[in-house]
Amino acid sequence: MSTRLLALMIAMLAFSPGFAGKALALSITYQDGVTSEAAAITEFRTRGGMIAGLEVMAVFSDGESETMSWVANSGASGGVIGSGWSLIQSGDTFRSAWTLSMDGSSSDSTDTPSAIAKLVLNAGPGSSVFDIQSRGTGTRGSELGGAFELEGDYEGLSVTYSDRITISGRSPVGDLYNTLTLAFSEENRFSAGQSLRFVTDMDNLITLASRSVEPLGDGAAVPIPSAVWLFISSLAGLAGIGRWPRKT
Repeated sequence: MSTRLLALMIAMLAFSPGFAGKALALSITYQDGVTSEAAAITEFRTRGGMIAGLEVMAVFSDGESETMSWVANSGASGGVIGSGWSLIQSGDTFRSAWTLSMDGSSSDSTDTPSAIAKLVLNAGPGSSVFDIQSRGTGTRGSELGGAFELEGDYEGLSVTYSDRITISGRSPVGDLYNTLTLAFSEENRFSAGQSLRFVTDMDNLITLASRSVEPLGDGAAVPIPSAVWLFISSLAGLAGIGRWPRKT
């Protein structure tokens, strides 16, 4: 195949409706929001069992919302289980995926959970922070991180990192954020029977009492059934593909 023909085929693919749809499927934005101060980064190899207390708020398409507090099952895994939905993570957040799931429809329509319009993760109560720096110079002690990576496709998903974190009075570098928001378009809400896997890196930190981030609401820590943890354990070996290796 000639170089000229190959270039023409690539150009046709790039401007085709299907290709454009995939390219626009995921939108990631960064907002300064409210800048909070932390004393120090304490761990950059943060795992799902090291963010206990992190708050997860699901906002449903009917206008209702539910806020849950992250429960650690072990040093490696943790999660929340809400009314018909769950979010779990097992392994190093730098490589291992988070899994958002919603129960399938049942024969009784009253048991079918309302679709999720938005999911908000508030890292502060879990003494943690989202680290998006994949290369270059980041906040001291945070090493390499990584912004949101979706496994597979999901049309109409928008991701926002907000509320910057600074360490010990220094100016924010722009790599640490307190809040992660997943917003699903009105045409494609996250609904019954669906599952979404993504990778986003976190670090642990020591917060300053006078600058601590306010919680989203009254979250309840709910014990997670052993059957769910068996499923979590099966995910522990999965790693994100194409991510930069972490410094040691």
